[in-house]
Parts: sequence; C-alpha cells; structure tokens
Amino acid sequence: MGVPFEALLPYGIMLTMFGITGAGLAAVRNIQNGGKAPRHGLDLWDRRSSDGSGSSLDWLSTRSNGQCGGSSRLRVKQSMEGE
Repeated sequence: MGVPFEALLPYGIMLTMFGITGAGLAAVRNIQNGGKAPRHGLDLWDRRSSDGSGSSLDWLSTRSNGQCGGSSRLRVKQSMEGE
C-alpha cells in the first residue's frame, strides 16, 4: 500500500524552508564578513585585534595570573658619556 503524496507535502515544505533558511544565513554571514570566507579557529590575538575597539593592545599589559608587569618596576642606570 502506497503513501499518498499529500502526506509527504509537509515534509517537503519543512525541508524547503530549512534549505532557504540555511542559504539565507550563509548569505548574511558572507555579507557581514565582506564577501570573504569565514575564519575558523581564531586565537586570542585574532579575537582581540578584530573586536573593533581602539584599545586593542591594552590586554597585553595586564596579566591574568596575578604577576606584576616586571618591566614597569625595573630601573636601569645607564652611564652617560660626559661623566
């Protein structure tokens, strides 16, 4: 006994709508990325440098493990040639 095609119409409509939605999302992501391929596996440097804020390198001066900056507390005495 066969299945009438009217029973399969909802599945066809759902499959079509999933395809349209996926194509629309892919198009929006492509437009938002300037027409370039999406980037996968971004590391911390890539995420911080592409966030859009002007202070993209401020995170380099802070340390997350509680250590002091090191070079900010060092004093180096340099001899001047005239002395």
